[in-house]
Amino acid sequence: MYSKNDVLFTIVSFGLFIVLASLLSGYLGSVGMKHANGTLEGFEGSEENIDRLSEKLASETTDVKDGLNIQKYNSEYKKITSLSTEYLEGLQLSALLELRSIDPNENTIEEITDKCSKLALLLKTLGEGVKSIKDIDVDNI
Repeated sequence: MYSKNDVLFTIVSFGLFIVLASLLSGYLGSVGMKHANGTLEGFEGSEENIDRLSEKLASETTDVKDGLNIQKYNSEYKKITSLSTEYLEGLQLSALLELRSIDPNENTIEEITDKCSKLALLLKTLGEGVKSIKDIDVDNI
């Protein structure tokens, strides 16, 4: 049925297949192990830099949480900035009412000058506060 050459050819072919399969699997295994033990996407973990990596991870996590809170409470931040602006503008009006306390008949020129300079400084500070709050863009934080 089969000649000796056919049987010999089948045995040699099968042996050659086994050898090639083992070589190929060994090569592919070494390629996979080389990449698994090496640096992966810029991450190098070692005992020397574990503290730095831990600190960086904690910082990045905090930044993500802060970003999520800003988005979550965006409407509350807008409300706070609006109320703060109204409050500072109200303080400006109440400071202007202090002008009534200046009486040229009862106060000396030095007292009037002192009260006016304090009032001007207060109004300037409150005005800068209102401007700063209005400049806050909550949508782009």
